[in-house]
Amino acid sequence: MTSFSVRARSLGQPTDHGDGVPARVQTGETMRPSLDEVAAATVTDGKASSAIVVAAGLSKSFKVKSGSHRVLQDINLEIAEGSFTSLIGPSGCGKSSLLLCLAGLMSPTEGTVTVGGSLLSGPPKAVTYVFQQYSKSVFPWRTVAKNAAFGLETAGVSKKERADRVQNMLDRVGLSGFEDRFPGELSGGMQQRLAIARALVCEPSVLLMDEPFSAVDALTRAQLQDLVLDIWREAGLTIVFVTHDVDEAVYLSDRVVTLGRDTEGITDDLSIDLDRPRDQIATRGSREFIDYRQNLLNRVLSQHHDS
Repeated sequence: MTSFSVRARSLGQPTDHGDGVPARVQTGETMRPSLDEVAAATVTDGKASSAIVVAAGLSKSFKVKSGSHRVLQDINLEIAEGSFTSLIGPSGCGKSSLLLCLAGLMSPTEGTVTVGGSLLSGPPKAVTYVFQQYSKSVFPWRTVAKNAAFGLETAGVSKKERADRVQNMLDRVGLSGFEDRFPGELSGGMQQRLAIARALVCEPSVLLMDEPFSAVDALTRAQLQDLVLDIWREAGLTIVFVTHDVDEAVYLSDRVVTLGRDTEGITDDLSIDLDRPRDQIATRGSREFIDYRQNLLNRVLSQHHDS
């Protein structure tokens, strides 16, 4: 398989995540920065911060017949450049809504989101989003190659450059030879590879993924997990990944952030210090992985029982 040579655009300096593994739990006492402070959120004491994505005082409500329904309350979250962060939590806790706000696809009711130090007012070019339902995120009337090229077409990239970049990416995700097929002729795993290729061919700095592997079988899921980890490492991406699967979160991530029920916000923030590259057998069979998994499950289940 062709090596992945494209590097993500840098919006800051990579950070050393350190070797500590303690949990960092956000308490109910939070800071509400001013807009001036938010605009300068990536600068601390005159030095550039490692945070590429910052949510500050973020809340989100939806209008319902009875008035409004709040799903997120006062979220303060910084995502370090080059990191892999997973968001977990019970259904309805606002994981997908938070991800949409980070993508600029949904406006928060209160608070702000910055990417690379710039306040979001819409989807930034540096961020791409991979949706949960791959069958609805690819165009059934376009071939694999034309699906992958869609973002480049809308950006006005030349035909020659589009063709080169698309072929390189299809090679990388294992779709070489399927360029002229239509999505309906592909398996579910191949359609998700296509969705990933279309997102990455635009060379984002930040990739947001909303339960992208939930609809595929266990073997395909493991293969896609390792594909994403390989591309993340080789391209220098920052990834924020929503999942319900604690094992998946521990396997993929540097950090697992837990959202609680009923607008509790961030209830847990755990650093994951496992050796990389990860391996589906060796990593999952290690004592450290099992300890992280048990620790995280205990925390999540205790919140569920307390609710």
